[in-house]
Order: sequence, then C-alpha cells, then structure tokens
Amino acid sequence: MSNPPSDSNVRPMNIPPFSQAHRPISVVVVGQTPPPIHGQSLMIQMLLDGARNGSMAGIQLHHVRMAFSDNMDQVGRFQLRKVGHLIGLIFRILMAHFRCKAQVLYYPPAGPNSVPLLRDLVILTATRWLFARTVFHFQASGSSEKIESFPRPLRWLVKRAFLKPCASIQLSQFAVDDASYFDSKNIYTIPNAAHDEAKRLGWSTTTLIAHRQRSSEQPVRLLYVGTVCESKGILVLLEACRLLATKGFHFHLDIVGSFQPASFEKKIHVQLTEMRIESAVTLHGQKTGNAKWRMFADADIFCFPSHYESEGFPCVLVEAMCFSLPIVSTRWRGIPSIVDHGVTGFLCEIQSPESIQESLCQLIQSLELRQRMGAAARTIYESELTPDLHFKKMQEVFVNLNVN
Repeated sequence: MSNPPSDSNVRPMNIPPFSQAHRPISVVVVGQTPPPIHGQSLMIQMLLDGARNGSMAGIQLHHVRMAFSDNMDQVGRFQLRKVGHLIGLIFRILMAHFRCKAQVLYYPPAGPNSVPLLRDLVILTATRWLFARTVFHFQASGSSEKIESFPRPLRWLVKRAFLKPCASIQLSQFAVDDASYFDSKNIYTIPNAAHDEAKRLGWSTTTLIAHRQRSSEQPVRLLYVGTVCESKGILVLLEACRLLATKGFHFHLDIVGSFQPASFEKKIHVQLTEMRIESAVTLHGQKTGNAKWRMFADADIFCFPSHYESEGFPCVLVEAMCFSLPIVSTRWRGIPSIVDHGVTGFLCEIQSPESIQESLCQLIQSLELRQRMGAAARTIYESELTPDLHFKKMQEVFVNLNVN
C-alpha cells in the first residue's frame, strides 16, 4: 500500500499481549450488521465473528444491533419508524450496559449526512455517560466536515456528544481526520480486511492467471462491485467505457450492486442507450456468496472511480486484491492507502472519465501488466489486509484502554 503522510497525532500500536490474569474486557458494540450490505455492516459483522471464534482473547463483545435501514435506498433518510427504533435502541444499550457490566462503548459514527449525525447526537447523549471508555470507529469518513456546516448552537451540541473519546480508530491517514477533530485521546489507524474467499474457493494467483487467459475474440472483462449510485462514479465509468468503445477496444463491463436510489437504475439504462454501449455492459443487481466471488474470479480489471462523500477504506477494493485483480480507482479519501499507483493499479482524479479511460487502456492492452499488478495486489492483501491481522490490531486497541 502507499506510504501515508506522517501524523504526529497518531499513537503507535506497541501494546503487550493480553494476560489471562486480567478480567475480560466487556464491550457493548453498537452498529449495523447485514442487511443492508455495505462496508461498515460487513466490518462490524467480522468483528463480532472474530470475538466469537476466539480471535480476540480477553475481549467480550455484546452486540446491540442498529436496524435503521433494511436496504441501501433507506440509508441516511428520515422515516417515522426510525424514531421508534431509536428509542428502542437506546433502551437496549442501557440494558446491555447493566446486564453485561460493560466498561466500554464501541460506536461507529455516521458520515457526512445530517440525519444520521443527529441520530448519533441523541444516542451518545443518552448512553455514553454510563461507560468508562468510548471507542469510535470511523468507518464512514467526513463527519467533521458536515458538522462544521451546522449552525453554531447545533454544531456545539453535536461536537460535545462526540468529544474526547478514549480511543478513535481511523481507516487511513489519507482520510478526513475526524478523530483529531473530536480530540481523541488515542488515535489508531487500522485498515479494513476481507476474508480470503479466493483461497477458500481454490483460486490462487497462478490458477487465476490461467483462468483469465483470453483469445483475441474474447472481451477483456471489467468489474464494478458496490452500491450503484452517482457518487460512486458509475456515470464516470460509463463515459470512460464510451470513450473506450469509440477507440475500438474490445471489453465488457459487469456492474454488481444495488441501486441507490432505486430510480437510478432507469437513468443508467437511458445512459447506456444514449451512449450506444448497451451490449458492452451488464447490470447484475446485488450478488452475494459464491455468485459474487465468481464475478471477481472471472474479471480481468476492477474499476472503482468513487467520489462518495463518506468513503473511507472500501472493502470491495480489498476483495479485489484478494482475487489478484489490478485496480483502477481514484485519489479520494482513504483509497490511496489501498491502491499503490503503478504497482497494484492506477489512481485517477475524481470525476475524470478521460483519466479512467487512459488507465483502462493501458491494462486492456497489456496482459502482462494486468498479471503483474494483480499478483502485487494479492501479495499486499496477504501481508496487510487479512482478518487475523485485523483482529490482532483491534484486540490491542481494547486491551490498551486499561479498564480493568
């Protein structure tokens, strides 16, 4: 991964292993697990699974599930039913604290969206005072930028609810520094991870290279996986594909994910017709399980031209690296800490179809380049982005809280 800029506020992780003599650290984990499927819900599920299977010795996690949204179209939107869920959620956090004698509150703050931030204000004001320590995990990036746009009285209230956590976890030092904005006592940088689905399914870098051999008549397969919305760069990617088609490149783009909002699907179909690239693009909708992993195995290049407001450390990029795929993405938020430009893929300016098209051209024209970058991506995945490494770092954060 790219070398991040130095940051004197970030504390190094140099913590002794957990001792069996210590009383287990009890943590109330508040957060969404799938559905819907997005990076934050996947990582909270991974954290809970890690505690259950013994990957974080001495840490007891008690989950209080958020369920404000059943699908991606509801995320960040106000609905009356969510008020009732908010009241119930606060009650369940309070009960979890007393029932489990939990010392620590683990909470993932919202991104740059007013409604979820006001929700966080209510939850944290009502519950945080009960816990000896609070840990914020900034899976979504940019909350501090949004709070700065609030009127002064509201800005003071929201910032007060978040102020001075014992520890904050950021995903990348390239992302917005929300942790420092809230005056966190300790700041840790822990990248997201992904399960090794390639290994589970028997796909090594060698077998994937053999599987991806194409005849001159076969198109190079491009893959996008994620929420299908404008700020994830879908329209930029389609324009880049139109430019590729005008130059005579033989390719096929597979788009996998749910549409946000649902009406955005109609706009995509209109764009494909106007660009005359309908035959070169397939909209698959959301895929899960082995059907999703087969899309990664069959692809040649992973495309992710995001400028999404709360982008932190996209899990889909880690999944692509797991499947030895070269990546074309953007210099946005935490993405430069995942994609090493010129080594594991290419980083382009946001909202620049010309730049995306140029990078795709290089990869489409060179099988050797695709293989070399894909192999480098897999090597970085194995050395830095596996669940075992993630659990170890998360365990160290909780042990370092000194709550016993």
